[in-house]
Amino acid sequence: MSNRIVFYDLSTGTHDNPKIWSPNTWKIRYALNIKKLEFETVWLEFHEVEPTIAKLGGKPTTTKPDGYVLCIRLTADRPLTQFSPCRTPWYTLPVIYDPKTKQIISDSRDIVEYLDKQYPATQKLVLDPTFEDEWEEAVFTNAIKTFPPSIFTVLHNRVSVPAAQHIRKVREAQFGDTLENLNTEEAVRQQWKGFENGYTNLSESYKKAGTTFLSKGDVPMWADLNIGSWLISQKFTYGEESKQWKSILEWDGGLWKKLNEALQVYEGKGFE
Repeated sequence: MSNRIVFYDLSTGTHDNPKIWSPNTWKIRYALNIKKLEFETVWLEFHEVEPTIAKLGGKPTTTKPDGYVLCIRLTADRPLTQFSPCRTPWYTLPVIYDPKTKQIISDSRDIVEYLDKQYPATQKLVLDPTFEDEWEEAVFTNAIKTFPPSIFTVLHNRVSVPAAQHIRKVREAQFGDTLENLNTEEAVRQQWKGFENGYTNLSESYKKAGTTFLSKGDVPMWADLNIGSWLISQKFTYGEESKQWKSILEWDGGLWKKLNEALQVYEGKGFE
């Protein structure tokens, strides 16, 4: 029986031709590659996440009120601002299963802390928990809350019919509007203006550090993966030749281009 970690990732393609997207799962893909831990990927479509992870015995990472309105938090001891009161468990990715310990871990921060503790001989990523908490709050405010809703139209048009139905139901309830209205020229312009401003706010920490990574070393820390994952999700969603990705590479004097390029060595190949 294989001792490789099983990594559950979100695909916007098919099981035979997966297309990586999720910024949250990218954090763990980066982490596993940095730590040089062997793993295999199980690809799930949007509508398959909840039944699969619930059956597996994984814990919900957050909760959702009636209507699937988005409610984001990390864990009880590291709460983030929520969009609305929460009620029903919500299963999300990433999730890993470690056959060596027979443990199932949900939530990207919980996963990386588990990996740091369980595999101490590997590169440690959470170097300063207090700083990481503050940085996660900053990323939430400037990268997650400003994340362009119009991206879900791109994803909706790419995935299978059941996955597309899931995206429309969840995201239209979350944003209180149709995917079509969220993707008008003016709506997209306003979304990207806020998105760029958010990244400019985050860039100040990198400028203060004066280095490619916030770790100030040759290897990234968890904070770098936290924002780097949101960058690469744009690259894989819109495409390397898209105007959206090319504009991001120009933001803040090319700072994000430099970070993305520095993280490329940890992307892996074939995504397996």
